[in-house]
Amino acid sequence: QWEHYTPALRWQWATLRGVSYAKLGLAGCLERKDWPDRWRIAIEQMPRRAIPVAVVYADWEAAQAPRPAQILDLVEQTACKSVLIDTYDKTQGSLLDHWHSNVLDKFVSRLRSNGRTVVLGGSLTLRQLPTVLQHRPDYVAVRGAVCDGARIGRVQPAKIRHWATALAKAQMGQPTTRLP
Repeated sequence: QWEHYTPALRWQWATLRGVSYAKLGLAGCLERKDWPDRWRIAIEQMPRRAIPVAVVYADWEAAQAPRPAQILDLVEQTACKSVLIDTYDKTQGSLLDHWHSNVLDKFVSRLRSNGRTVVLGGSLTLRQLPTVLQHRPDYVAVRGAVCDGARIGRVQPAKIRHWATALAKAQMGQPTTRLP
């Protein structure tokens, strides 16, 4: 998709539809030498009210994306204040399957030390929520978990309630595994 990138056209939809956050993932850009320049241009051309969110893929090799450390280096040089650590291939496990807890801790610590907002996602389950929260994210991304029929289905209010209840229990130190 990056080969068709034109800043004026790319962000026109954000202006028209009132988008507040815009994820910028680099899947397919591993071999592109110009990905840092294109990424900077995309950030610069965003509408002021659209907050850029850099996507770091835990399974970066499957995504054919730049290494997470390379993306983090670039984030530190730009106005991008939010980072989503996610998975690209939703069929190959969750974030916690791809990154050991120590790796995730170091990455999140570096983000925090630079004042970035941390979002953790990537095929997360309710059982994993207490572990995810130990990393102290600002947000937890759960789109696939709250939709009917995975991430492309309709958002289900009952599933959102289950996640909200699990989040409240996890924050109070109670078990969350009994939720459907």
